[in-house]
Amino acid sequence: MRVALAYPYTKGVDHQCFPPLALMYLGTSLRDRGTEVQIFDQDGFAGGRRELLDRVVDYRPDLVGVPSFSELPFLRGLRDFSREIRARLPRATLLVGGPHATACPEETLDQFPEVDLVLCGEADDSLPELVDQLRHNAAEPQVPGLCYHRNGDPVRIPPGRAPRDLDAIPIPDRRMLWDNYRRGVYWRVGRRPPADMLITSRGCPFRCNFCFKVEPGCRFRGAQNVVAELCHLASQGITTVDFEDDLFTARKDRCLEICRQIREAGLKLDLKVRSHVRTIDEEMLREMKQVGVRAVVYGIESGSQPVLDAMNKKATVADNYRAVRLTKKAGMMCFADVFVGYPGETRETIAETRKFLRTARPTAVNVGALIPYPGTHVYREARDHGTLLGAWGPDGPQPFVRLPWVDDPRVMWSCATGLVRAFYTHPLVALAILRRIVFRADARQWRGVIRYARRRLWH
Repeated sequence: MRVALAYPYTKGVDHQCFPPLALMYLGTSLRDRGTEVQIFDQDGFAGGRRELLDRVVDYRPDLVGVPSFSELPFLRGLRDFSREIRARLPRATLLVGGPHATACPEETLDQFPEVDLVLCGEADDSLPELVDQLRHNAAEPQVPGLCYHRNGDPVRIPPGRAPRDLDAIPIPDRRMLWDNYRRGVYWRVGRRPPADMLITSRGCPFRCNFCFKVEPGCRFRGAQNVVAELCHLASQGITTVDFEDDLFTARKDRCLEICRQIREAGLKLDLKVRSHVRTIDEEMLREMKQVGVRAVVYGIESGSQPVLDAMNKKATVADNYRAVRLTKKAGMMCFADVFVGYPGETRETIAETRKFLRTARPTAVNVGALIPYPGTHVYREARDHGTLLGAWGPDGPQPFVRLPWVDDPRVMWSCATGLVRAFYTHPLVALAILRRIVFRADARQWRGVIRYARRRLWH
């Protein structure tokens, strides 16, 4: 049986483009169990989605697997891709997974009639099992987390537990997309290409009201397993790596052990990790800095304590200030994720966030407006209280949570743009950014920086 795993979306933005790591995990698991499989990443094709479709069709797969994400451009991309695949490969089975399908599997089947199957949750084990059953012509596969239609009615098999032993999952085989690596498709501004991603854990111990999780809690890879993957990447010339864990610093002892083993392996790396402001300290920052961690990303979210409390962030504004200060003191870049529009947000709380950003001055910020993802607390609460505008689907508009003082998402996005402008026009911030990238960025990266500045600062 021949399987195509397709990523029919553009990941490349102004400052970065990373490989589809989840598809490499799944492709490696399928290949190791004897399935012929190929990954198709739209960013690797000069002709974009049209060329990706042509390549998938030429491959003549029996099964086409596609991830789904809860944002309007991705849902529209899924709709268009599904229609084209069904028209050009009418006998292929079309399978959709990913976070959006996991959160609303039955709606996915209804809204995308070309889709045959939806597979919920982490699919490291369930996808190979599904392929095996389809290979043996199972009319109705019985796989945990599978959802499909029977005579027009949805059939949903309860999901199983997510994999517990992460060390038993095969390390993703980058050779499945090696031509993209070789051509520099994957990159990040100011850093040496090719850029890559790595996950050392799955899940998060915190329960923020705006975040969707397959299941609560954390599962961890062993330090030796993580460093083995880093050694393999380094042997292939890949030293720019982002740790995409929700929370790399969830356990201090494990964080320090990974750092120790990286140091003993003699690896020279350029790393970025994610942390929570309450799970970081000077010792961890010092050790991470010594093994090549150049940047730490924090979910700052807001500079207003009432808003942080409403989000269930389990953090204070003082914690946010402390994390930024300690990270900069350790000689590392500090990136802050912030968004506006959570229920309880006012113009005054946005002003508090503006003050925080200009006072704390993290190295860079990513500012957006609340997206009420399906399956989250804030989504359910807004739906139940009648403040949720719109519904998730490819025809849009993207759902929005109405606040007492704003019922137009354009107003909230304007507030987000105002925060971006206020931050990046601070003379010390602008000077620091230029100093960090001027000697590192190539022509393509500089073009990305200029596009970002034009879009976010002057539009």
